[in-house]
Amino acid sequence: MTRYLPRDGHNPAYGVVGTGPADVVWFFDIQMHLDLLWTDPHMHSLFERLATYSRAVYFQRRGFGLSDPVDHVPTVEQQAEDVLAVMDAEQVRHASFVGIHSTCGPQVLVAATAPERVNASMLVAPFCEPLLDTGRTLHGWTETEVTAFVDG
Repeated sequence: MTRYLPRDGHNPAYGVVGTGPADVVWFFDIQMHLDLLWTDPHMHSLFERLATYSRAVYFQRRGFGLSDPVDHVPTVEQQAEDVLAVMDAEQVRHASFVGIHSTCGPQVLVAATAPERVNASMLVAPFCEPLLDTGRTLHGWTETEVTAFVDG
């Protein structure tokens, strides 16, 4: 069942599966949809297996999937605050984190600013979006390529 957490006028979507003793917080990337992932047999099997030994909180970034649309890209700090807010809503004191692609940055920020909340982190193909917003010239990228990537 999908749940929503009011945050600054928006409602990020999340779900909880399992009741095991270990807590795991999955922060899904842009292409990962809370409901549609369950239709993939491999992901479905992974989620069901994880639920046998943990309570897994699956979290979607503001503006994507089932979360409310947004008029701006949330900062890494806002996303990290959203992770902690979802944990608080589900009374998760500390958890193992799974970050995927662009959600690794917020997960790492939570680990750096609230280390007592993090048991472990698994970062899957991490990259950090704020590097593209610094105004610096990025090695190997033309200004046109950076603009096309950032603006989508």
